[in-house]
Amino acid sequence: MSRFPSSFVNCMDDSDLLAAAVAASLVVDGRATCNVVGCSRMTWNGKINEQCCRTCKSSKGACHGSECEKRAAACHLHPDQTADFLLYHATSLESALRIQAEGFRVPNGPSQQKAGALLGPGVYASATLQKAMKYCDGPQGGIVFQLSVDLGRCKTLEENDPMMTTWQQHGYDSAWAPTGAGGRGAGLEENCIKDPKRIKIIQAIPGHTVKLQQAGYKIVGGQIVKVK
Repeated sequence: MSRFPSSFVNCMDDSDLLAAAVAASLVVDGRATCNVVGCSRMTWNGKINEQCCRTCKSSKGACHGSECEKRAAACHLHPDQTADFLLYHATSLESALRIQAEGFRVPNGPSQQKAGALLGPGVYASATLQKAMKYCDGPQGGIVFQLSVDLGRCKTLEENDPMMTTWQQHGYDSAWAPTGAGGRGAGLEENCIKDPKRIKIIQAIPGHTVKLQQAGYKIVGGQIVKVK
């Protein structure tokens, strides 16, 4: 269910929706998360309405400081991780409707893995909402799913890591590339989850509200519904 009423959502523009999605999730599973739009890392001091680090604040979520990177890596590597992580997955409206009805599916082969693939088979997601928005595609503006994910045993992938596409075969439930697959740079971190059962959809966020409405759909209670 959406964390804010549908009547409120209907009068918001896309930038407002992004901000509201983040503001509504400043506390996830009892953890205070960064208030910089698009960042879902834990705050540096554990208090609500703070940032994860000064670098995140000054760069508007584009990059993070060294200590922040260490804390994030520690969270992903913790063998007894129990709290779910807040992540985002973007896709087309057509695919979003299927995911909403049937859940996520891992493609059977590289030819069916339209996005990602550089970390091997799995469901791709990002802790950065702004990055996820770049993957919204299709004439309807696409959809971003806000997710609650149990990462399980997570493999941190370094640049040119020998397990870049084979970590699934070594007992890991998910993988995290701090600078994106292939070390593409700061602000491009991404996760890949092996088993879709570890993923719960919190809400759907329109990539473009007007285009979604023109296609005959809207977001109600955090779900995509067809306008009658």
